[in-house]
Amino acid sequence: MAGKTDENYFHRWLALKSTKEKSVDLLNAFEMSGYRWFSTIRGYKQVKPITRKHYIIGLTIDFLGLITVLRGFLIILIPNSTIRILLGDLFVGSPAEEIQVSLITMLFTLSSGLKYNGFLVERKGPIRVYQILYHEIRVSKFDRKQFMLTREDDSSLRKGWYLFGRFYFIATPLTCLGIAGWLIFAFTVNPINYSNPVNLIATSFWTILTSIIFTLGAYSTIWLYCHNTMFIPFVTLSLNSVQKLGKSIMGHKKTAQGDILKYFAQQNRIYNFIHLCTTDLGTIISYGVLIVSATADFAMFTSIFIGTGSDLFDYIILSVGIMSFGAIVGINVFSAFTTHRIALCNSVNYQLARRCKLDLQSSIKLLATCERINTAPIGFTLSGIAIMDSEHLLLYLLENAGLMLMFITNFNKATVN
Repeated sequence: MAGKTDENYFHRWLALKSTKEKSVDLLNAFEMSGYRWFSTIRGYKQVKPITRKHYIIGLTIDFLGLITVLRGFLIILIPNSTIRILLGDLFVGSPAEEIQVSLITMLFTLSSGLKYNGFLVERKGPIRVYQILYHEIRVSKFDRKQFMLTREDDSSLRKGWYLFGRFYFIATPLTCLGIAGWLIFAFTVNPINYSNPVNLIATSFWTILTSIIFTLGAYSTIWLYCHNTMFIPFVTLSLNSVQKLGKSIMGHKKTAQGDILKYFAQQNRIYNFIHLCTTDLGTIISYGVLIVSATADFAMFTSIFIGTGSDLFDYIILSVGIMSFGAIVGINVFSAFTTHRIALCNSVNYQLARRCKLDLQSSIKLLATCERINTAPIGFTLSGIAIMDSEHLLLYLLENAGLMLMFITNFNKATVN
């Protein structure tokens, strides 16, 4: 009984925090945060448009991020400690030096690579899915009739987006402070870093630069993750509303051909939106999933089974791994729900064909929609290669478990030898 009361209180609190006005304010705050931290990419019709100067600064930040990535690989490959110090290796002489450098390099590869992929996508033109969804929702002030959402699905969408917004505004500064604090702490506790003026200047310069670049990169990374993941609950809830519309049509004694055409038009509109997401953002999502998965596996394995010699560093690395892995599992779970909803809508299509009397136009729409679903599976994909459904989610989890076991086996063999 107490659990149900707490749940009701949470839903009431969430409903108060996610009213239409507050949800529009949240989208505006999202946008301004992206503009402030050079995260926003073209296609989102901003209240404050992106200038050429702002765009050039973003490219410069990405170029500096590329330099830090190359620097990380050089530190890993070059054995000479003097050159490593000049390149800003804060962990020279510390336990598990290569592990910490490798993790930092992977994090920079993620953040800088996502920004670069964003620029590549923009070369094709503005990102249309941002215009279609976020701008129109903001202008219409969450007009559920315009997007054909039921009252319950509209409320669920605003609640879900509120949680994404809170995640962004809480997790991002904590991530930046955690990584920057890790770098600064590593600099201060390692006496080699300030044993002579050259070491002090080199490591101080790289510590400041990497902290700034990572902060800007982390904001861009989490901003992109939230924006690209928020599409998925919208699509899932839209399909849920369409499914309810189809069932309500079957419940009527007299079939309204106009409602049937509206049902198929909205269903195909959602499928077109999914295809547009894959076309515009497929490379960004694929790159993020690949690098984040590798970073998460590496971080969790090293922090649990190897260790860095510092409990504080181990906890920081473990938290990075858990957050990264949770983000990828989350986007896969949301995508699996979408695929399930598509299957349910397809089932309703066949029920309509059996139970309702359709005219020629409705029959053609029905045939075209069913053929579209059956010819090529519809859902959120990784650059159109693999659809993210429940089967691929289980396969992904098994692959990560196998990779972790491989790490453990090789580590045990190396320890024995």
